[in-house]
This record gives sequence, structure tokens and C-alpha cells, in this order.
Amino acid sequence: MTGVQTCALPIFALFRFILPTKEIRICGGRQTNLRSLQSLIFMAGADAIIIGNYLTTKGSAPEDDIQMVEDLGFKIVDRDNPLNKDALL
Repeated sequence: MTGVQTCALPIFALFRFILPTKEIRICGGRQTNLRSLQSLIFMAGADAIIIGNYLTTKGSAPEDDIQMVEDLGFKIVDRDNPLNKDALL
């Protein structure tokens, strides 16, 4: 792991500790900074990831991010319709 990788995950955990009731979303930069460790952001305390491309940065393919979340055993919830079990986003 590089310095950025070893630094970023504890920062997420620290924010979860000091902001236990807040939603923590991780987005732009996670592909570059965490690479194959992206799935660990959920273990460090993140609630969500932003998928697809960002304003000025190309992100992962949405299908790859969805697969990562499902591989971890999490379910993707449609925030506008949380009871819709068929929703992907």
C-alpha cells in the first residue's frame, strides 16, 4: 500500500467516529488513491459511493461499482423509493 492508501482509510474511520449520525459518501479520487482497496471504504465507515463519471474526472463503470457493492453483501437502495427491491440505483 502507498502512503495515500494507508492515510485515506483511517481518515474515513475518523470521520465516522466523530460524525456517527452523518452520511459519509466517497466519490472522485477513490480510483486513483485507493485502487484495489476501494471496497475497504465501507469497512472504514463510509455509507455510500458516487458511481459513474464525476464533473471533471472519469470514474469506474457503474456496473463495476455495483458489482463491488454486491460482492460485499450490501444492497443498493433507491433513495427516492427505498422499498423498491428491484432498484439498482
